[in-house]
Amino acid sequence: MSEAEKEVIIRAVIDRLSARFPEAPRPHIAGIVGEEYESLADGRIRSYIHPD
Repeated sequence: MSEAEKEVIIRAVIDRLSARFPEAPRPHIAGIVGEEYESLADGRIRSYIHPD
């Protein structure tokens, strides 16, 4: 996955969480999403199917 693709995915997650939790500061959400993404970056499963 390219860096551009990674950024698009992370931004989409931040957008969804910000919409769901409008009382939480966006920078706080972005920090947590970034930390969690990095902690899972070396995992064996690299894709997730969202159940919309």
